[in-house]
Amino acid sequence: MKNVVVEKETEQEGVSSNNEEFGRSGALTSSPTGFFDLPEDMSDKILLKMSLISILNFKTVCRSSRNVVRSFVSSSSNSQVHLVPWILLPRKLEDKRRIGFSTYDDQMVFMRTNAPPEFYDGLCLGTSHGWLVMLDKDIEPYLFNPFSFEKITLPEIFTFPNIQCLFGSVGSGYYIHYYENPYKHRRRIKSVQELRTKFVSKAVVSANPSHNNGNFFVLMISAWRKTGAILAFCYSGDDVWMQLGDHDESYCDVICHDDMFYALNYPDEIEIWDVHNGYPTKRTSIVAKYPQKVFDTKRSLKFRDCDTTRSYLVEVSGDLFLVVRFIGGLVRSHETSKFELRHETLCFQVYKLDTSIKKWEEVESLGDLVYFVGGNQSKSLLVPDNSAYKANSIYFTDDYWDMMYWRKNHYDIGVYHMEDKSIEKTLRFDWQNEPPPFWIDPESLVH
Repeated sequence: MKNVVVEKETEQEGVSSNNEEFGRSGALTSSPTGFFDLPEDMSDKILLKMSLISILNFKTVCRSSRNVVRSFVSSSSNSQVHLVPWILLPRKLEDKRRIGFSTYDDQMVFMRTNAPPEFYDGLCLGTSHGWLVMLDKDIEPYLFNPFSFEKITLPEIFTFPNIQCLFGSVGSGYYIHYYENPYKHRRRIKSVQELRTKFVSKAVVSANPSHNNGNFFVLMISAWRKTGAILAFCYSGDDVWMQLGDHDESYCDVICHDDMFYALNYPDEIEIWDVHNGYPTKRTSIVAKYPQKVFDTKRSLKFRDCDTTRSYLVEVSGDLFLVVRFIGGLVRSHETSKFELRHETLCFQVYKLDTSIKKWEEVESLGDLVYFVGGNQSKSLLVPDNSAYKANSIYFTDDYWDMMYWRKNHYDIGVYHMEDKSIEKTLRFDWQNEPPPFWIDPESLVH
């Protein structure tokens, strides 16, 4: 796909930047003078028919077009369909000055150049509202916006729950002293990537740090213990991380909805945390038996070596859904007809939480919705008829838990169609020894 250089957001007209490139997808190439004289409801209807890339290119035509787009985004007419997640691509070893973004079908849509050096040597723990929760090479956490290059520091890693001390260097590796009640432990971490696979499984941010006067909360699933995981929490501006829950919990996923954190405490408990009033408190806990069909399906897939499952929470119109991903470890190669050891998604099951009877009810169809799931974030969106995304489908990326299974030309990324229970592998990358791509929302580009 061809790229077109667009103006950078400035107060001066005509000031351009070579740091940003958008993929060309039906962009408006001339100034549509008459467009600005249309009634607002009519211009909104036109923008609703346009792709996100076309809207972004239209936004850069002039100051009036920027105002039209900003008004459209902030109005009730705006649909989430324009904020379908993009794929943030792996960083090529030979090109560490660019950040690339792609659609699910491997079409380059945006390129950002001259990113700060710490981004290339760090590691992403999660994405929320277009921001990344990162660890730099010195294992210091921070928030980073890959579109604007804004950076917000977070409490230092040695203030994490259960950590006693951390010392070392990038060259020699790090040593982390921590405890699992009542015993103390020491573990060597050779790289920041190893910390991601062994100690931190997910991170979420409650709100866009650029909005709401910079007020937000950050929650991490901290998998320090061999038998489970705890929650680490901080408010914006805090100096230390605090622990939520007890030491013997086993959290596997967490999402934020209406300024509340919903945590899945494996296998059958949903915890709702209220983080207002200066200190987080557990508002309620819903115990719903984990679906028996999940265990039955895993046993039935044993001939394909279904060695693990992943559980994701997804919020839809205030309701909670459980998405279960079945992953096989022994897969037959199409080229050699031999079995290879690599993680491969086999199928999905979706369940809706019925709070009245505290039970997970299986869902056979997502209707007009699509789900996006992965190790960094999960969400649902409504798609129109003309969208490139197919309704009643689950789009998935690799999980960071599977880093040991990365192989050249193999990323476990694709689309699962609920209607016929088929999997379509649409993404193809050939970057060796790089982390897998992951979802990111482009919302800061349209605001």
